[in-house]
Amino acid sequence: MHRQTVLGTKERLGCSNASFVFGWKPFDDAEVKTHLKYARDWDQAVRFVKTKPRLPEGALKAFIVSPLADSYFPADTVHFYCDNMQAYYLLVDYMAAMDTHPIHSNLTANSAACGSSVFSYLEKSANLITACGGTYNSGKMERGEINVTIPGEHLNMSVQRLMDRIHNLGSSSLSRPGDHFPGADVCKNCPMIIFRKKK
Repeated sequence: MHRQTVLGTKERLGCSNASFVFGWKPFDDAEVKTHLKYARDWDQAVRFVKTKPRLPEGALKAFIVSPLADSYFPADTVHFYCDNMQAYYLLVDYMAAMDTHPIHSNLTANSAACGSSVFSYLEKSANLITACGGTYNSGKMERGEINVTIPGEHLNMSVQRLMDRIHNLGSSSLSRPGDHFPGADVCKNCPMIIFRKKK
C-alpha cells in the first residue's frame, strides 16, 4: 500500500511456515506442531506439512516483494490481492490467454500467500487461494479479499488478453462489454432485467 519494495531474507523472515515452503527451514517437529491445530492428529499434521509445495532446500537466496509497476526485473510470480469478481475475471482471462481449462487450485493449511506463490512458480500454473490467518492478521489483506498468483512468465499473455478486449470491445469488462465501468452488478444476459432504449 505504501509502494515499498521489500527484500526478504532467511534471517529477516519471521514466519516459520513461509521459511519451510521457501526451503529455508528443514522439516522438523516444530513445523509439525504449528499445524496441529489444523489437523486431527500428529500423523495427519506430518502429512499436511510434507505435501505442501516447497522450493528445494537452500535454493532460494532472497525474495523481493514489490508493486508490479516498480519492479526492475521480470517477476517469478505475480501475486494479486483482489476481491472475488476481480479474481474470477483475472483467471478467466488467464485461462483464455494460456489456453488451459479448468484451473485446479492448490490450497494448503497455514501457508496461503507463500504456498500459493511457490505452487505457481513450481507448477507454472495460476492459483486461487483464500486468505490465511497470517495474511489477514498481519494487515496484508482485508476479510473480503482473495489471493491470485500467476507465474511471471505468463503475465504478458494475460495482459495482452485484456488489451485485445479493450481494442475489440472498448473496455476490459467481461460482464458488460464496451462499458467502461467494470463493477456493474448486472450481467448483460441477466433474465431478470430487460434493457430498453429510450424512445
